[in-house]
Amino acid sequence: MGTEAVKKLLSTFLKERGLELSEEKTLITHIDDGFDFLGWNFRKHRNQGRRILIIRSSNKSLQSMKASIKETVLVKGKAKGQDELIRELNPKIRGWCNYHKSAMSSRTFCYLDSRLFQTLYRWGLRKHRKKGKRWVKDRYWHQRGSRKWTFCSDKEELFGPMDVKIKHHVKVIGTKNPYIDTEYFHDKQNNRKYERGYIGIRVSLCKSPGNNGLSLA
Repeated sequence: MGTEAVKKLLSTFLKERGLELSEEKTLITHIDDGFDFLGWNFRKHRNQGRRILIIRSSNKSLQSMKASIKETVLVKGKAKGQDELIRELNPKIRGWCNYHKSAMSSRTFCYLDSRLFQTLYRWGLRKHRKKGKRWVKDRYWHQRGSRKWTFCSDKEELFGPMDVKIKHHVKVIGTKNPYIDTEYFHDKQNNRKYERGYIGIRVSLCKSPGNNGLSLA
């Protein structure tokens, strides 16, 4: 089926629900070239002879986040103290990372964590021009748990992008329609009930005295 035919089917599907495609914002492109949508980049890559879909934070979204951090720290935060700076940064970082944690964002979070440190370090050096780098480090970075370099004080602690756990989204089965409750969610609920029941039976049999240590596979 061609792209124009798919577009026509999609337009019909949306029209039935009171929606329509924006011709100005609609783009038809090859999946190998990728496209940006809602802050993510969708693109198929070749991996060991297979073509797999990779969803990452878009470069535009990442650059926007970096610019926001830089403005908060180096432009508006020149005269601010550490605690106030942390209180302003935490909602920005936590919100952005939580939004992107369902994509393949491990490298992105690592990169953002590094750039965040560099920006804050520049802020510390500018704030204390007569002090050395080691002094600035000891003043603003301390060990918290397993992290040796945590930007924190006695009252506040900076939220780190690397602390976010990646949680991939659950794909919708291609033959199901999430817009039809009885078709999709009813089947999903039944599957969960079956899985819980199967696990319960399996555990009971494994613990049974007459089972002789055998378990069901």
